[in-house]
Amino acid sequence: MKDNQLYENAEQLRKLFTQLSVAQHSLCRLTYAQQQGDKFAIAYIAQSGELDDLVDLIDDIKTEVLRVSNEICPD
Repeated sequence: MKDNQLYENAEQLRKLFTQLSVAQHSLCRLTYAQQQGDKFAIAYIAQSGELDDLVDLIDDIKTEVLRVSNEICPD
């Protein structure tokens, strides 16, 4: 693998890290609301579709991590 390909993969992994940070923030908000017993916030987060978006985001990240991994070290 050439240096420019490694750089591109490293850049993609950095972007995935940022996406994971966004997902983590959403989960932290939900956890905090649950710890505080804030049923309104929990219901709002659930009804807003944010959880569905979070699941989609995590699925996309998993797919992309696997793609980058396979590109760096093919089976």
